[in-house]
Amino acid sequence: MAVTIHSNPDEFTPSDNPIVWTFSSDQTGQANFSFIVELYIDGVLDSNSQVFPEVDNYAHFDAEEKTTGLTPSPSINQTSISADASNTRLVNIKVYERYGTPPTNQAFATSAVVNPFKACISNEQMQIWDSDDYKVGFPTSKFLTDLDDIISIRTGADYYLSIITDEWSDLTAEIAFKDITGATVTTHSEPISNVNNFTQLMLNLDKMVVDGVLTQFQADNTETVEVYILRQGLNIWSETKIFSINRECGNRGRHLIWLNHLGGFDQFTFTHNDTQTTKTKSNSYRKQFGNWQGNDFVLDAYNAGNIGYITTSQDSVELVSNWISQSIQNWLVASSSEGVLVTIQTALETYSRVTIDTNSYKLQDDFFEELINVIIKLKLSNARRSPKV
Repeated sequence: MAVTIHSNPDEFTPSDNPIVWTFSSDQTGQANFSFIVELYIDGVLDSNSQVFPEVDNYAHFDAEEKTTGLTPSPSINQTSISADASNTRLVNIKVYERYGTPPTNQAFATSAVVNPFKACISNEQMQIWDSDDYKVGFPTSKFLTDLDDIISIRTGADYYLSIITDEWSDLTAEIAFKDITGATVTTHSEPISNVNNFTQLMLNLDKMVVDGVLTQFQADNTETVEVYILRQGLNIWSETKIFSINRECGNRGRHLIWLNHLGGFDQFTFTHNDTQTTKTKSNSYRKQFGNWQGNDFVLDAYNAGNIGYITTSQDSVELVSNWISQSIQNWLVASSSEGVLVTIQTALETYSRVTIDTNSYKLQDDFFEELINVIIKLKLSNARRSPKV
């Protein structure tokens, strides 16, 4: 009697994509044979499933249906530069072979523990998914974003980066603040906790001044910020991300933050303009012309016809970017349109939830368009209503 687990999901795998184990038994010829799969989440039995052999003595089990709903999302508004993204679960299975008359559970095998994290990638990406691409360890290790260019951020706006740190010790986020000539103004080394599977960094120039990470003079002389992960003060364990500081006068836009398909937060400052519009809807009923007042039937035009009793208002915002490059436009429209937890940052540590009200996007080609910008329509989450009469 033996159950063999042949394959496990990746150690770090998107929660909203297939999470598949394959297994077999050498007892499939027994009467009433089936597999019983126990699913454990954070070490606690969540459910039992009966699975039958599919190909010879092999079968598979997919935990996606469970992990989609049970894996938490990361959140914004952290108080420190480095924080645990808190976006994972510990998941494994125990597979029993079950047979006999009547059937009973027999031998079993227990799988390795995997870490689903809140993300959802395309089928094409899932087919070749390798979490090592996004796990610290090499200068090529990627942060959880498809942005590969430098974007411009206002001094009071948040810039988020997430990466798989896999509970490694002796990790720091190295931050270099550079002036207009590229010379280093100052540096900061931020410790990363060794209990983090996923580390989320949040950089905000104004907040770092408030927190004493750098002085106002240093912040005023910073034109670009460079970030990477270092281990033991020696080994560069991630790619380097760079963003620039936008101090242009006449900023009329908003800063937008959203959760991307890889499970990290992306962001962009729309500096050109924001326009707010409001749609209103009135509910009414129709009342006959004339009504009784005591023993008299009175024709009262004021109290007849369509009578409104409540009005609701829904605010929308249209954000317009400045002129941007093709690569930034392609990243921005795809990432934001397919993102969730979309939020406008209205002030330092102040946020407002929105939903994107644009239902299509086009990837621009600068071969045909010399000037490119992006316009995004957003619907604010909270509607208003009048008194109901």
